Amino acid sequence: MSPSPVDILHRTGLRWMLLPFVDFAFPPVCIACDARCGDSNRKVCASCLSSISCVGQADQLYWRARARLASGGVVAGLIVPWYFDKDGPLQRLIHLLKYGGMSSIGEELGVRLAETSLCDAMSGAEAIVPVPLHRAKFRERGYNQSAFIARGIASVTGQTILERVLLRTRFTPSQTALGVPQRRVNMPGAFTVPPRRRSDVGGKCILLVDDVITTGATLHACATALQSAGAVRIIACALALAS
Repeated sequence: MSPSPVDILHRTGLRWMLLPFVDFAFPPVCIACDARCGDSNRKVCASCLSSISCVGQADQLYWRARARLASGGVVAGLIVPWYFDKDGPLQRLIHLLKYGGMSSIGEELGVRLAETSLCDAMSGAEAIVPVPLHRAKFRERGYNQSAFIARGIASVTGQTILERVLLRTRFTPSQTALGVPQRRVNMPGAFTVPPRRRSDVGGKCILLVDDVITTGATLHACATALQSAGAVRIIACALALAS
């Protein structure tokens, strides 16, 4: 699916001037099911959102993911509202976010995440750090999907987003192409906080944001780099949890 007219307007800066005309010519529809949304600011209808499987904090999959992230005393908490069900609406949305050029989906899902997951752990964070892309991947994609998710969260919580604080210094193969053992050895040492930016995270509680958690290797490697730079508490946060 190509970027929608609204996505194009986001990029050109003409959104608020031309949006009424776009809504008339292209009535807003849910990108997951093509039903009318009735609101040009929404890309996902209520029916599709309600059909996404929710993560319960008593679920074994949630606790296994949290335990992996907490190993070594790195991550203090995990916030993840939905399951990444194969062929489900959330898989389609995240695929469009990452590979379809529809960056504004990330912002909307970030808003929904914050609205459904506001809790002491999230509100206690002093800043939000999105998981970064390697510069080669960023050039290819044109944007960092995790940064757009972070923007959606910040629009609800009011927290500061710290971009370019955490850098991906080593290009790694896509995690989706690797098995679990390979994923765990793929990420360590792939991230760093430059010395000039350590004061931005030093002594702070950080909300670390990604799109999907599978093994947690990426978030764990990012959290380790933030902890080494002086962050005192790290809460991992993602849209979806995959089995």
